[in-house]
Amino acid sequence: MKGSRAEWLILAALLVVLVGASILVGAQGESEGPELAPDPSTYNARGSGSKGLFVWLQELGVNVRRWERPLEDLPEEARVLLVLGPRRLLDGGELAAVERWVRAGGVLCLADSAVGRAVPGVLPGPAALKFGLRPRFAEEIISELRKVTWPTREDVVHLTVVVVIITLILGAVLGAIDIGFGWLIDNTLLR
Repeated sequence: MKGSRAEWLILAALLVVLVGASILVGAQGESEGPELAPDPSTYNARGSGSKGLFVWLQELGVNVRRWERPLEDLPEEARVLLVLGPRRLLDGGELAAVERWVRAGGVLCLADSAVGRAVPGVLPGPAALKFGLRPRFAEEIISELRKVTWPTREDVVHLTVVVVIITLILGAVLGAIDIGFGWLIDNTLLR
């Protein structure tokens, strides 16, 4: 084996330091592991959580707070209600209270990953129609796709040939640069 004993000892010590650092930095507690189910809570700072939004709004100076009481107790001075990923059914009293609050000028923003699907207790049935909520996601996609100007077959063939030619030219240029640098290093630095 090439290399002195001191070099091998330094390499081994460096490896031990790197492994130790990766264990310390990469150690994950149970709370930091992968999410088993989406949790849009403002207490959750992970991928599906909305704690970042909550903290950001606070830093912007917006008077934001978590509402953990029944929706019937929603204060009149509240202007916007964000319902992020509702996890339980809203009962009739809560729906009526939210409707009164919206009619009095409040803004309801319902955000859920189930776009176009029923949100438990909110989207199905007449309660959704009171708020003007209709799943239009698929209709909007189809409408936008009808506005697209699709290329003709000749355009596709022409542009494909252009891409292939440019790719070959760039590959040849990069290959030549690689060979040139290899020759330069072999004939100057490694002599």
